[in-house]
Amino acid sequence: MGGGPATGPGRLAWDGRLRALITGAIRQSRFSREEIAERMTLASGDAITRAMLDAWTAPSKNGHRFPLQLLPAFCDAVESQEILKDALAMLGARIATAEDLAYAEIGRLHVEGQKTADREKALRILLEVKR
Repeated sequence: MGGGPATGPGRLAWDGRLRALITGAIRQSRFSREEIAERMTLASGDAITRAMLDAWTAPSKNGHRFPLQLLPAFCDAVESQEILKDALAMLGARIATAEDLAYAEIGRLHVEGQKTADREKALRILLEVKR
């Protein structure tokens, strides 16, 4: 993961990288492949099997691509957002946590407060000039 968006030909090719990310997330998960498949099934309402997980992670199974509509269920099942973070990083973006959003709101309020203070100061100066 870099600091900015990927550049160059094939810059957004993600198949091999996605397979590796899915494999890594499964390995790092506290759940077995069978448990992950079951958790995905419960979360998505679609029947997911270990064989499907195996096909989505095997480099030799090029025709078996991970379905995007299952990404939230997969992230939930393995308790990781690394795949989402990687996809966003390719575009030069990132996931904002609730804490990030709170800090951003504090910053916005600070800037608004400074603008208000500056406007008040300008109005006071205007009133002084008119006296």
